[in-house]
Amino acid sequence: MSKALVIGLGMGIQYVSWLQDLGFTVTTIDTDLNKKPDYTDFEFLYDEGHKQDIIYIGTPNFTHESIARQVASHAQILLIEKPGFKNYTNWMRFVSDFKSTRVMMVKNNQYRPEVSIWRDMAARSDKVNVCWERQQGIPTSTWFTNPKQSYGGVSRDLMPHMLSYYTNLTLYDYGTKIHTVKEDLVGVGVDTRCVMEFVAANDKKTEWTLVTNWQTDEYDSAYIEFIIDEHSHIYDLGALCPAEPYKDMITTAIKNIDNNEFWNSQYDQDVWIHKQIGLL
Repeated sequence: MSKALVIGLGMGIQYVSWLQDLGFTVTTIDTDLNKKPDYTDFEFLYDEGHKQDIIYIGTPNFTHESIARQVASHAQILLIEKPGFKNYTNWMRFVSDFKSTRVMMVKNNQYRPEVSIWRDMAARSDKVNVCWERQQGIPTSTWFTNPKQSYGGVSRDLMPHMLSYYTNLTLYDYGTKIHTVKEDLVGVGVDTRCVMEFVAANDKKTEWTLVTNWQTDEYDSAYIEFIIDEHSHIYDLGALCPAEPYKDMITTAIKNIDNNEFWNSQYDQDVWIHKQIGLL
């Protein structure tokens, strides 16, 4: 039976359920005993026979890289929660250091069932708007609003999801960034609003606007809008983390374990996304 290790039982608790649904035997690690992990450290991994098919890292941002370096050689596939590492050079160096491990940053929204429809619409659109704004979206965990631990606010938390839509729906032809703004609207010490604008490298030269906001004055809003010949087509994105796209992401990675083209694409996207959020 396939084996999976989940490190961090915040978001990771959902991965436990998803991986079990897919037939994995799941082991968990967390330093918080109240979450009832199987282990609180990595020592068991170093025993012979504990190679994992998948390891997922869902710990605070500032711990991702150090943990990844401790466990990467014990995994066939390593999934790292967005926003990945502190910067793109660290990500590039890490992937180079662990060539025998398949590495990808979590990009679950690329596996929504509507993606094929949205790709076609994006290619025909004059403008695309992708928005995720929340009235009360500032995470309660204190490390999120500590720039030394999170490396930024909503630009690191929600913007990678929006950038993931952009890379996937433009078929990885990233075009040109024309505008970026980030603001700390409520004085928490990290950006609480971030907007990025691109011109896609397609025949239409489609203009893209990506908006994320942790604390809007208006109302919760999550949608993707395609404007084609002055007609607006809006799709409600609903939940940011529906279960099925995560499962599809995992099964797609497994199916492509020996497909270098797939993993090269993951690497290109992950480096590009790191560059965008790292320049903020």
